[in-house]
Amino acid sequence: MASWFGGRRGGQRQQAGNARVNPHSHHFNNQGTIECLSCGTVQPYTLHRCMECGEDPWAEPAAGWAGVPQPSAPPSPYGAASEPSTQSSAPPPPATSEVGAIVAMGIEESWARLALSRCNNNTERAIAFCFENDMATLVAAAGSAAAAAGGAFGGDEPASPGSADRNAYDALASDHAECAICFEPLCNPEPVAVFCDGQSKRVCHHFFHLECARQTAQLGTDCPLCRAQFANVLQVPDVQDDAQAWFRVCDKDGDGSLNPREVLEIIKAQFPVDYEKLEKDLPKLWQRWDPNMDGQIQRDEFLAPDGLLSFIRTHFLKHDDPVAPVPDIRTDKHGWFHHFDEDGSGELSVQEVTRGLIKSYHLKQDISSVNRLREIVANIWCIFDADRSGEISRDEFLMPNEGLADSIVASFSHI
Repeated sequence: MASWFGGRRGGQRQQAGNARVNPHSHHFNNQGTIECLSCGTVQPYTLHRCMECGEDPWAEPAAGWAGVPQPSAPPSPYGAASEPSTQSSAPPPPATSEVGAIVAMGIEESWARLALSRCNNNTERAIAFCFENDMATLVAAAGSAAAAAGGAFGGDEPASPGSADRNAYDALASDHAECAICFEPLCNPEPVAVFCDGQSKRVCHHFFHLECARQTAQLGTDCPLCRAQFANVLQVPDVQDDAQAWFRVCDKDGDGSLNPREVLEIIKAQFPVDYEKLEKDLPKLWQRWDPNMDGQIQRDEFLAPDGLLSFIRTHFLKHDDPVAPVPDIRTDKHGWFHHFDEDGSGELSVQEVTRGLIKSYHLKQDISSVNRLREIVANIWCIFDADRSGEISRDEFLMPNEGLADSIVASFSHI
């Protein structure tokens, strides 16, 4: 499975998560890592949720958050006066009432206990941690915690599916620069859009195809990936038609500048560039336009004729490589499995299977059919995922007459 945590970024995340920056170093560096402003954990600059505290690593911490150290203390995600070590004492066990409050929201008890331990027994922060982290992060964190505590968190139940599934879909779409609703490339002739509040301020970082966003708005008023409440759908202008309006939409926090993550996301959404190469090289290029490496580039520096946007469009132009057609799952189940098993792991996640089916049945922007497809896959998945790992092996998929592939073909014959 190629995922946000375990795929091509997994090694970088694991290596970065074990490090702490020098308190006198820059927030962003040319190695592509940043220091979370809330807890100090070093991690890839592309993340929206800190691997340790769950906050946006680029954002100033909210006032009064328990995880934010006092000015006289060094940064610590535990709110303590010093960094935790293998010898340091753990937070006190969470009270039964705190665990129960989180479990009542549909979250597994083991994840509730883990979240409370990570958030210093702060119930509100623990709930946010559960809903804002993807399954892979929670699984990895729980595994480490259970090993260190001799199984103190107990059990091997999977994480609550709602938020984990949304984050996994988000990650899968991001890795392919696709709209997370229809799984078609964001950068195509169709315009893209964002969700905004009543004052036309963006409510989240996600980009969707305009038509997908409009159909989503007809079904509800929360982002399908992060559940941020929105009032309107705002089409992203063409930079050639109105560069200033385009920049205002890209500048999510409205501070008149863009950070590397914001740059990468809008480039992936609207410009035909080699986004994987750009993600890797952008930190090394950044200092040319941001000499002090504070992680912010101003509007004029970005939009000028010799600015960063012009440089990227010139030097990272994507070549039109031939795209292999999707095998027909009805006649070539082996080929279909291998086509979507992009990392060669011999397993597919429920999100990878769903993405493959949306492409196979050419649903694109038929949102009602996409939602029905996702429900069917979710309903039959548990029958074949015997170990509840969230993934299906090649044998489980291809088993004649009794495998997931044949069940999918039968279930989707009407679509």
